[in-house]
Amino acid sequence: LPYQEAGASAVEELGILLAGAAEILRGLESSGISPEEGLRSLLFRLAIGRDFFTGIAKLRALRALSSLFERHCGLSECTPPPIHAVTSFRSLSQRDPWVNLLRQTVESFAAVAGGAEILTTRAFDALQGEVGELGRRMALNTQTILREECHLDRITDPAGGSWYVEDLSRQLAEGGWEFFRSIEAEGGLLRSLKDGLIQERLGNKAAWIRKQIAHRKMPVTGVSTWAKIGEEIPSQRKVVTAPASHPVDFDLCKLSDEGVIEEALEAAEQDFDRLGWNQEGSEKISALELFREAEEFEALQDRAAKLAQLGRDTSFLLLKLGPNSETTARESFIANFFAAGGMSSRSLGGFETVDECMEALKGVQKPNICIVGADSRYPEILPDLLPALKKAGARRIYMAGRPGDAEEKWRSAGIEAFIHVGMDVLAFLGEVLDTMEVES
Repeated sequence: LPYQEAGASAVEELGILLAGAAEILRGLESSGISPEEGLRSLLFRLAIGRDFFTGIAKLRALRALSSLFERHCGLSECTPPPIHAVTSFRSLSQRDPWVNLLRQTVESFAAVAGGAEILTTRAFDALQGEVGELGRRMALNTQTILREECHLDRITDPAGGSWYVEDLSRQLAEGGWEFFRSIEAEGGLLRSLKDGLIQERLGNKAAWIRKQIAHRKMPVTGVSTWAKIGEEIPSQRKVVTAPASHPVDFDLCKLSDEGVIEEALEAAEQDFDRLGWNQEGSEKISALELFREAEEFEALQDRAAKLAQLGRDTSFLLLKLGPNSETTARESFIANFFAAGGMSSRSLGGFETVDECMEALKGVQKPNICIVGADSRYPEILPDLLPALKKAGARRIYMAGRPGDAEEKWRSAGIEAFIHVGMDVLAFLGEVLDTMEVES
């Protein structure tokens, strides 16, 4: 699970899983426990993420890889380790947590369709503190509906025969096996972790994922797209924090009192001293950098909420030039764009002349403005509109759309930035909030 939370792809997860199994079996064999007996003690636990078909194919590929792994270990007629699928922690959002119900349902469906024997469905409110009664009930009911109403337990390999899923399963199995072999060639999983090779690979993949999220090519519903400004987040319940980077699984760890974790860590520290793991010069393993897909946009929205509490105006006026038929698509895009940073917007329009715009802005104090219209209308009205907006005290002026060859012209006339598809949304909204914080 931590590898997936650090950015591992399905191929990398499968390869690391096998490498971990090999590491354990070698350790057990050196202690006098046979590989056959060791294999019976293993459980394969892995996360099911946002991609539905990849989740199914990943578990199907693991089945094939289990058999291949056993043969290469010289084992025959061994029951493969059971597969425990856990819905992804990485895909959970703290804001608009109700969308987590959809995420957990899709991921649970993929886990069962892929052939998991054991399934853990995370609670939709897992990020609000200790999981509540409603969160537990909905997680249980998700599985109950998949079994009792969707009858997923009555079909063996429901994805079997689908060319797409079969081919994807084959690709993941081949890629996972090659990745496993590359880890073994480096000296095994433990050696690869000590040398930082796994951390480097996953760090590069995590950076790519974060870039896709920042540009909203990998949208997070309810956070980076269709965010709800001013939404009431379920109240924060008691939170028990552990110094470790991995979240406490409250389903598997019932805490009798708040001191249990501290006592356990103290005991572990004593064991480290006894084993010599804390001695100077002993080998260290760099921690994996775990992340959630929604966290960076959620941080922006938290910043905007704090600014609003301080009385700073974080809202935007969308000045629509022309009829709704020309502006609706861009208006929706821009409103959704600012909402991803926790900033609300209000539309005014559609205006045909500068006088109409300025009349509508009477009494508005130092507004943040984004001009929304068709590209063909900008040359007609902007040369006169921009000076008028500046004179009226507009704090900042943005424009919807790509400027093309006219960028320098519009910037010199007063446009601060241009908002369009494909830009780094996270960085842009962060800069806007930076400016607002300085002003406040």
